[in-house]
Amino acid sequence: MEDNHNMVNESFYFGPKEISAIRKHVQERCTTFELLTACLWKCRTVALEFDPEEIVRLSIIANLRGKKHQNLHIPSGYYGNGFGFPAVTSQAGPVCENSLGYVVELVKKGKSEMSEEYIKSVADLMEIKGQPGTVLKWNFIVSNNTLVGFGEIDFSWGKALCAGPARIAVPICLPEFAWKGSAKS
Repeated sequence: MEDNHNMVNESFYFGPKEISAIRKHVQERCTTFELLTACLWKCRTVALEFDPEEIVRLSIIANLRGKKHQNLHIPSGYYGNGFGFPAVTSQAGPVCENSLGYVVELVKKGKSEMSEEYIKSVADLMEIKGQPGTVLKWNFIVSNNTLVGFGEIDFSWGKALCAGPARIAVPICLPEFAWKGSAKS
């Protein structure tokens, strides 16, 4: 992969038409988040021209609050962040060369690791060894904030009437060379 520090930021918008077009490439049942994450991870990995043996990583930031993790017992009155980010790794070659459905299954594997057992195990490990640094090398870090609950927030003048665009906005930052052959050239 070429060493290039000139980074380019671009946002992509996905509405129902775009999601439907991507979904046609996958036979597996999956959520929109899984589909877009797999598609973007695959496209990013291809664009970065990794050596096929290079290890790439997908980290999924997941909220620890809410019904899904209600047995974690986050202390009452604690209003800080509660999140974890399980990761899945692969060589770049299989991510680039296999079908989008293959990459969807990798995304599902990463999401499935976010269990209460996993969270408690990580918390225990951090208590013993301290907080580890986040692996950044070739790590595609994603999060889904569609279920954050912005519509439930009351700033004392009432609940929100609307929040955000009707389409999904996905910001991507890549080295300039990775945009070759795209509309950015």
